[in-house]
Amino acid sequence: YKNIGLAYEELEKYGKARMYYKKALDIFKTIYMNDHRDIAMALNNLATCYSVKEEEKNSDLYATVFLDYMIDSYKMYKRLKIEDDVAMAAQNIGAMYFDLEFEKETTSFL
Repeated sequence: YKNIGLAYEELEKYGKARMYYKKALDIFKTIYMNDHRDIAMALNNLATCYSVKEEEKNSDLYATVFLDYMIDSYKMYKRLKIEDDVAMAAQNIGAMYFDLEFEKETTSFL
């Protein structure tokens, strides 16, 4: 499902990509049950699909969902001590806060 999600994301069909990423996340959670890099990556993939503004009217909602998934991914990477992915997730969170002009939250991730 992850690869199908990637394909739809490349085709800019973000709704379908999110659907397949969610299925992949559910499967990974069933298989691993605890923190695992595949779960963190699935959260990251879902987050990136919400960072694209498909419709301006949903941009605030998408930003909130993006942050929820990305922060969960960040925390899991941190618990797993995967430093490169911790840095990538922190950068993505900081960039979204910056885009949303949340200065206080942005600097907390720097």
